[in-house]
This record gives sequence, C-alpha cells and structure tokens, in this order.
Amino acid sequence: MAKEQTYIMQEAACNAVDYLRRAARANDLTKTQMAHIAGVSTPTLDRRFEDGDLRLSQFLKLAAAAGVKPSDAIKLCDDAVATYNQSAKALADKEVRDEHGA
Repeated sequence: MAKEQTYIMQEAACNAVDYLRRAARANDLTKTQMAHIAGVSTPTLDRRFEDGDLRLSQFLKLAAAAGVKPSDAIKLCDDAVATYNQSAKALADKEVRDEHGA
C-alpha cells in the first residue's frame, strides 16, 4: 500500500506543478525566465517540472509570476488524495470483512 500511496502523492504533486507550468507559459514566461524566478538553472527546472517536485518557495514564486493563486494549483491535488483515501478505506473494510468471514 505504501508504494501506491507514494505514486498517488507523486501524481498529485505533478498535477499542481504542471498547472503552474501551463499558467506560466500562457502568460508568455519562457523556461529561462521561469528558471530565473525559481532560482535554478533551466535543466534543473525541467527536471523539477518532470518530477513534479518543486520547493515550496519556488512553487510560490512561480505562481506569483504566472498570475495564479497557489491554492488553485494545490486544489488539483485534492481529488487524487481523496480517491486514494477512499480506495484505502474500501480495501481495509474488505480485509476486515474477509477476516470475519462476511
């Protein structure tokens, strides 16, 4: 279950970071400008976008530069996490039922 949770959380993070990337591009920010704003090199920013793993300070700076609220990007994570929680609860309930022969 831990692997699945890690995957879900990674996907949720990627959704938020991808939202920022698209918003920045929609506001005509180049990769070079975004990297400068985030305080990293362009290759490093590319890796972080690919991994969906930005530092919070970078995330906030890019959101401000892209003209979006960080909470809008984070909201994209909610569904992935809620889906994981529901499936984990359903699996736990099934295991309990199976143990009790129900």
